[in-house]
Amino acid sequence: HKLARLLEPNPSLRYHGNRVVVTRVLITLMLIMFLLHYSTTVLIRGKVLALVQSGLGLMFFLHRFERSGWLWSF
Repeated sequence: HKLARLLEPNPSLRYHGNRVVVTRVLITLMLIMFLLHYSTTVLIRGKVLALVQSGLGLMFFLHRFERSGWLWSF
């Protein structure tokens, strides 16, 4: 019975997955900040900011999509 419970998708596994995602996001943000800090031209800075905004928008959308339960209903 305990094995079956372990094999079931449990909240702690999802939480661990979220922690991995958060870690990746933090690393990505740090890299972006590093790039922004060392990008001298306004053009590059604008492009990076646009990339960041679209990336954050996509992540927010996916997070909302996941929270709504659509991903887990299949």
